[in-house]
Amino acid sequence: MTDRFLFVSFISLFVLPIARLEGLLLPKAAGRGLAVALTLLNAFVLYVPWAVAVVATRHLMINPVAILGFIMVAAGLFLLAVALFPILRVPGQMRSFPERLVVEGPYQYVRHPIYLSHFLLIGGAALACGALKVFLETPIVLGMAAIGGKYEESKRLLPLFGEAFEQYRARTHFLLPVWGWIAIGFIYGLIAFRVLFP
Repeated sequence: MTDRFLFVSFISLFVLPIARLEGLLLPKAAGRGLAVALTLLNAFVLYVPWAVAVVATRHLMINPVAILGFIMVAAGLFLLAVALFPILRVPGQMRSFPERLVVEGPYQYVRHPIYLSHFLLIGGAALACGALKVFLETPIVLGMAAIGGKYEESKRLLPLFGEAFEQYRARTHFLLPVWGWIAIGFIYGLIAFRVLFP
């Protein structure tokens, strides 16, 4: 019965058109009110459907998978915090016209640590609550991160920073280094095995 809530998480795909609208409106917005409203709306659309799906399908128990989930949530919160500070210090960021390219903190390792933190928070919460089938839907978040990241790079960062961004892109991973993708693949394989053969 609770499986009917699994596809609630697909509502998060509305993040992409909202982000597109944000990209169109923010450069023309005079104040920060619109930026804050769109950021809150995007956070609501991203996180609430996943929370509904996780809560509706949870099977609370403490086991190694749940502990892995808690570790992912902690890593996601830490990454989100340390990725926001360098961004918020750059003038013009909230209008989508940052005055300089951010390459310090986690940005020296991956180009989109905030997108990665969303995946860690959502995927980790699903594992921590035992909502394994919901976790298997989290490639949606990775797909949205890839689309959003590529769009942001081609439409905003490359036109603004040109050669400097090209050099940064050449030496920095998009979302994860190769070992990170291998780890995620291993986790997905493990969870898929547990779902198929309980």
